[in-house]
Amino acid sequence: MTERVKKNGARWGARVWVVGVAGVLAALPFAASGRLPDRLATHWGGSAPNGSMPLWAAALLPALAWAALALCVAFIGRRGGFPAGPWVGASLLSGGVLLAGAQASIVRANLDVAGLAGRRPRRYGDRDHGRRRGGGGRARPAGRSSRSAAHHAGPARRRRRRHGDPGR
Repeated sequence: MTERVKKNGARWGARVWVVGVAGVLAALPFAASGRLPDRLATHWGGSAPNGSMPLWAAALLPALAWAALALCVAFIGRRGGFPAGPWVGASLLSGGVLLAGAQASIVRANLDVAGLAGRRPRRYGDRDHGRRRGGGGRARPAGRSSRSAAHHAGPARRRRRRHGDPGR
């Protein structure tokens, strides 16, 4: 295989990858639009969303960011001052996977949720599908838990207290 054929194959592969990732980024929110709210939560601060976008913007913004990244990599890769082959592929691969994963997690976090109130990003193993866990409606002061001080004291201290020894 000649050097020219290798370069052309790599260029075609990069072009197909760029177009494919852009298509996935733009189409993913629209594919699930029947199960998404009007505004998608796109940023979380702590446990509650503090940023949202309409569906069209949540689809368009990542695709535009991907296009900008791909164009920058293409322009820098065409400069002849240094070998551009390996890092161009690595940049496009990692950038595409990162943006596609972020888009998929945003869509997943917004599935079947009515509004922004009470929404939090989903974590592995969640089974409550975005609903808040019940706490009995009782608010606790910051830093306090529902368990007793004896529970946090450790097993040796609890054992002493159970048998009447006040300990230290």
